[in-house]
Amino acid sequence: MPTYLTAPSLSHLPTIKHGFFTRQYGIFYKGDLERSELSRHVIAKALGASSGRLLGPRQIHSATALVVDAPFSGEHPQADALVTTTKGLLLSVQTADCVPILLASDRTDIVAAVHAGWRGAYAGIVENTVALMNKLGARRLLAALGPCIWQDSYEVGEEFYQQLGPNSSFFVAGHRANHWQFDLPAYVISRLQQCGVELIEPSPADTYSNKDLYFSYRRYTHHCSEEPGGNLSVIGIF
Repeated sequence: MPTYLTAPSLSHLPTIKHGFFTRQYGIFYKGDLERSELSRHVIAKALGASSGRLLGPRQIHSATALVVDAPFSGEHPQADALVTTTKGLLLSVQTADCVPILLASDRTDIVAAVHAGWRGAYAGIVENTVALMNKLGARRLLAALGPCIWQDSYEVGEEFYQQLGPNSSFFVAGHRANHWQFDLPAYVISRLQQCGVELIEPSPADTYSNKDLYFSYRRYTHHCSEEPGGNLSVIGIF
């Protein structure tokens, strides 16, 4: 079976299982439900659970974080972060350049999976998730970022730059006039730090430049011959 990435800080927590899964575990794409379900089964099995315990929201680039305590019945809720204190559930988010964040408390069994694209991060998905975990009794949160698009691969235009203008420290001049390179993982880390999260593991890989291991939406739009898909990041209490 292919390997998957883990974060050292989370691996040291005895009751937590987690992983950042590569495209070698299959495809996640709304246009191919059969293959997506097969991939979910393989990933859940790798972490010692059934696919029915692997939960993921309908991601909409929002600031909505939800607490879950059981598998979904019916349609999955619209949200961009899931939080739980329930053992045996696997929380997941799907990304294809956005930042996946896995969070855990090192003193209480509370975990979260967060989908943080620039829109969600700008809107407050990080702050809302941390606030929800703290409300449930979390102490000393640990955060691990997964593979996402890095600054060298993320060119944006003037309109984007102006919208995030107060955060200009996350931009450097692009390779074309009136274009900029945006550091999305650094921006997400800054939001985590503002929430008081002190132990943060940075993103281990650039999705755009690692074609063999990760899906990248931006790479797909640049090279439409490539198959679209998403990478799954998972965490749970056992």
